[in-house]
Amino acid sequence: MYRQKILFLFLMMAASCCKMRQDEQHANYLNASDREFVIAALRHNDQELVASTVGADHSTYPPLTEFCDLMHLDAIRATDSLKSSLSGLDIVLPGNIDSTDYVTVQKVTLLSDKDFDSAFIQVEINIHHKMRWISQSEIDSGENKRVVGYARTYLRTIEEHLRKLDSLYNSRE
Repeated sequence: MYRQKILFLFLMMAASCCKMRQDEQHANYLNASDREFVIAALRHNDQELVASTVGADHSTYPPLTEFCDLMHLDAIRATDSLKSSLSGLDIVLPGNIDSTDYVTVQKVTLLSDKDFDSAFIQVEINIHHKMRWISQSEIDSGENKRVVGYARTYLRTIEEHLRKLDSLYNSRE
């Protein structure tokens, strides 16, 4: 009877260890949709770094220049936060931005003064709407808790930027 109790306790401890190891492996796992979100978020942050520099350099509207400075700092913070969230996960981080968004931002630089400001704001509104949808999708269906947590935080920043962009767009008319 004593041996059976010892064997039972041993089996329970082994099962508990296996469960803990499985939980740990799941926490370090990124499924395809989590991975796609991570890559989209990193690309968006890279695009925001470029766009914020372009906007600050070309805008003649001081509130837009101030917003570009904020957007630049937020993109750096968001990238650092995401990379921290990914610590220990098996993922290769991309180095290039989404070429479509990059080309769109670059085309706007051909405009001048008010035309640039209005077009730049509209492009950024569109890009932020796209990232809001991608972030909300991750929140709704993501599996990795760290990535979903980042998406929640990131979504608040995107929505704050959208409010400011809407305000800038309306004040330019």
